Amino acid sequence: AEYMGDDEQSVRESHVERVREFVYKLWPEAEVHVYGSFATGLYLPDSDIDLVVLDSPQHIAPHERLRQLVELMTVNKFAVCTAQYDNTRVPIAKMFENQTGCRIDICLDQRAALDSVRVVRQYVSEFPELRPLALVLKYFMLERQLNIVFNGGLSSHALVIMIVYLLKYYPVPPDLESVEDSLLAVRLIQFFYLFGCEFNPVREVVSLRAPRASKGFRLESKTERGWFVLSRAHDLAVENPVDRTLNMTAKATLFAHVIQPELKRVWRLLNYACEHMRNLGPAPSILSTIINPALYYAASKHRQAAIAAAALRPPSPPDERSAADTASCTDADETAE
Repeated sequence: AEYMGDDEQSVRESHVERVREFVYKLWPEAEVHVYGSFATGLYLPDSDIDLVVLDSPQHIAPHERLRQLVELMTVNKFAVCTAQYDNTRVPIAKMFENQTGCRIDICLDQRAALDSVRVVRQYVSEFPELRPLALVLKYFMLERQLNIVFNGGLSSHALVIMIVYLLKYYPVPPDLESVEDSLLAVRLIQFFYLFGCEFNPVREVVSLRAPRASKGFRLESKTERGWFVLSRAHDLAVENPVDRTLNMTAKATLFAHVIQPELKRVWRLLNYACEHMRNLGPAPSILSTIINPALYYAASKHRQAAIAAAALRPPSPPDERSAADTASCTDADETAE
């Protein structure tokens, strides 16, 4: 992504190539693919690199294959494992690259992840507003710690689908269509209003299946989809555009009591800021009333310093010891999406 700079992009690509080398050493027929925000260009300075390994030996259990790969990377001092989640729907190893501190998540056999990348790239091409809106809203969620799926927050992928839902089905008011400089601001406020005030999570499902229409489109309700649970009636339901049987936000338990009220509060704050632009006080812009850019710059500066330091250090020589001599990483019970 160009806003990150060439160094960040190059370092991430070099990490991907190193992982490929380790995978090919274990399983020459396997393939390594990038998915997630790095593949779609919607990543922040501290975003993970998400990798999926395809065509590794199926006669070896997934958790054992992950363990072999983790131990090889650890022995060669490329990265350390911070967690390995075996007892989840998608087993995953979470790695921490030793020189730049980049986080790398590795899973196996998930071809649907590549389908998701194609879908998001298609929408990024179709809707020019998607990328800047996604970056701002991802940072907004990160700043408030509302993006931690393990704790009931929204995954980045679900957030992107919600933005596409807005762009696809909710047109810009006619009197603002010609105001190019304000289009992103209008869309941002629309997002906060739609999901903070108008959207009814008890009944509605966020789905991209309905044909584009200016009005009158109807989607299946949560009850019709079989996703309504009385004890969690106010939970958000976002249909996976690749596998429409999956609710992407089944674990987003914070939506009704934390996320939606915060979106509503911010919508009101933005409306007030727009109406009183000359009375913002110390805030340098309207956007800075809802996010703190200093945190972004601090994260970006830290990443650039790590990259610069890594460039001055020679690469560690391969360790020829057996991977079996290295302790495997910690197991856990659950993982984030």
